[in-house]
Amino acid sequence: SAPRPLVFHDVRVFDPAAPTTGEPCSVLVVDGRVAAMGPRDAVTVPDAAIVVDGEGRVLAPGLVEWHGHLPGPQWPEAVAADVLFLY
Repeated sequence: SAPRPLVFHDVRVFDPAAPTTGEPCSVLVVDGRVAAMGPRDAVTVPDAAIVVDGEGRVLAPGLVEWHGHLPGPQWPEAVAADVLFLY
């Protein structure tokens, strides 16, 4: 089944082009992508959505983990494959 939609309310969104955060807003994420963003009353919340209170928090869409440690030769090959899959 598809993941449930996710809504962040009252979160500030980081804009790397600025670089700054905007005013608090709501962000709707559907299938892992931002589907809507704007004032709380302008973003429609789907019935099955998980709602997150983002007050006082910053959202950085698209930010991924770029730091990691590669397993050494003593690690099983399956562990190395799992870690390298992330990159």
